[in-house]
Amino acid sequence: MLNNAALSRKYFPLITTTAVFLISTVMVMMGPLLVPLAADLHTSVAVAGQLATVTSLIWGFAAIPVGPISDRYGRKRVLLTGLVLMSLSLSAAAFAASYGFMFAARVLSGLAAAMIPPTCYAAIGDMEASVYTSRVMGWTIAGGMLGAALGMPMISWLATLGSWRTPFTALGIVAGLIAITVWAVFPPSAPSTAQGKSLISYYADASAKGSRFWLLLTVNFLMQAGSWGIVSYLPAYLMQTYHQPMGGITLPLVLNGLGVMCGALTGGRMAANANRGIIVISAFVAGGILFAVAFSIPLSLWATVTMTAIAGGLFILSQPLNLTMVVALAGEARGTAAGMFALSTQIGAMTGAALGGALLTLGGFGYVGVGCLVMGVAAAIVMARAIRAGREGRDEPRP
Repeated sequence: MLNNAALSRKYFPLITTTAVFLISTVMVMMGPLLVPLAADLHTSVAVAGQLATVTSLIWGFAAIPVGPISDRYGRKRVLLTGLVLMSLSLSAAAFAASYGFMFAARVLSGLAAAMIPPTCYAAIGDMEASVYTSRVMGWTIAGGMLGAALGMPMISWLATLGSWRTPFTALGIVAGLIAITVWAVFPPSAPSTAQGKSLISYYADASAKGSRFWLLLTVNFLMQAGSWGIVSYLPAYLMQTYHQPMGGITLPLVLNGLGVMCGALTGGRMAANANRGIIVISAFVAGGILFAVAFSIPLSLWATVTMTAIAGGLFILSQPLNLTMVVALAGEARGTAAGMFALSTQIGAMTGAALGGALLTLGGFGYVGVGCLVMGVAAAIVMARAIRAGREGRDEPRP
C-alpha cells in the first residue's frame, strides 16, 4: 500500500489522468500529420500511415513483460522510465530528417506507451480499496477518452502554429514535465515480497482467484470490440450518409468522444451503488440498441451523434469498475493484471475494427450497428456470469 495517503489523494488524479491523456493523444496524433510529414520525409501517405501501426504493435508486445516488471521493481520506476522514454521519442521525432529515423522514434514511443497506462492503473490499485479508488480510476480512464476525443483537433491546431514537427515538440515537453512531477512527488511502491520469482509466474498469481478474473477480461474485450466497430466507421458513416466533408465531422466526433468520457466518469462514481451490476448489464444492452438504431435509421446528423455518444458512454460505464476489480483480485500482481486488461483492450479494438469492416462489406453500416448490439448483449451475459461467480466464490473485493 502507498505510504502517504495525503500525497496519493492530492497527486494521483492529476498525474494518472494527465499521463493517460498524453498517451491517447500520442496514439492518434499521426492522422492529421500524415500528408505534410510524408511530403517532408519524401515518402507516400500510405507508407507514413504505418508509423501509427508500428506504435500499436510495439505497445501490444511490450505490454506483456511490463506488468510483471512493475510488480517486481515498483510502479514509480517503470512509470518514470516510460515517461522519460516518451519525452525522448517525441523529441527525436520532432527532429527526424528521414523516414527511418521517424520509424525508430515511433518504435520507442510504442515501448514507452506500454509502460504508462497499465502502471497508472496498477498504482491506483495499490491504494487502499475505497470508493475514492474507483473514482480515480474513472478519472484516469476519462483522461484517455478525452485524449482520443480532442487529440486530433489539438494536434491539427498545434501544426498550424508551426509545422508537423510542432506537436511532437509540444508533447515531448509535456511528457518531460509529467516525468519531473512523478520523480518529485509520486509515492514509491513497496518492492515485491517475491524477488526470486520468474516474471511469468506473476501471470499465474494475477489469475489465481478463479473464473471471475477471466470473465471481467472477457467483458472488457467484448465492450472494446463493440465500441471500436463504431469508432472505426462512424466518420465514414457521417460523411457518406449526411454528405459531410472531413472538416464538417470534427465537432460531431469531439462531442461523441466527450459523451464516452462522461460515461467513464459516471462509472468511476458507481462503486458505492448496490445496484451497479444491474446498471452495467442494462447499459450494455441499451447501448447496443442505440448503436443499432443510429447506424440503421439515418434520422439526422445530430440525432445520430447524440445516440452514438450516449451509447458509447453506456458501453464504457463498466470499465472503471471492471478495471478496479481486476487489479484488486490480482493481489500483489496488480501490474500484471493491469497489463492483461490493457492487452484485452488492444485485442478487442483490433477485433472490432476488423469485424466492423467485414460486416460493412456484407451488409452496409446497418450490419455494423447490429454487430455492436450483439457485442453489447454478449458483454451483458458475461458480466452477469462474472457477478454470479463473485457471489458464489465470495472473492469480490468490496470498494
